[in-house]
Amino acid sequence: MRFDVAWGKVASENYFLKVMIIGLLLLTAFFGIATLKLSLKDALVIDRGCFSKANNIASTERTSLETEAFVRESLSQRFDTEVEVLDGYISADEKILKIQELKDLETKGFKQKIVINSIQSEKDLFKVDADRVIRVGEVRSAFKFPLVIKLESKSRSQGNPYGLMLVKSEVIKTEKK
Repeated sequence: MRFDVAWGKVASENYFLKVMIIGLLLLTAFFGIATLKLSLKDALVIDRGCFSKANNIASTERTSLETEAFVRESLSQRFDTEVEVLDGYISADEKILKIQELKDLETKGFKQKIVINSIQSEKDLFKVDADRVIRVGEVRSAFKFPLVIKLESKSRSQGNPYGLMLVKSEVIKTEKK
């Protein structure tokens, strides 16, 4: 075999291998970008039941209306005597405080309900203007009940679709003049 023929075959094989490497590199880049785009999409959740259907996944961002609805619900669970506490809405410390308050109110024969007038957001705290209605039999009395509450974010669940938890609630002390 002649040297120039052998060298020509080696050169053509090298050229073919270079073209294949560039082609495979482009193909790898294409699949990498496609995989990245598909992985950043929201997951498709199929609700299995009698009829299968795609289930919409809620956004993880909370709206102010959603937060306000949670504040109303959690404060009702915390302070209303006739409302049962659901798991995940208020912290363990707040549950203990509610149980103590319930014992005190039951010994006196009182029942209480909280009426929320307005909610103001300040960073991670919320100021709540509320009225506390205390009932003894048919007699009812309403008192000003301003609160400062702190919420904690957690993952959304079937039991707590808000993904929030009432961690602390404090009554704002008002000075009498």
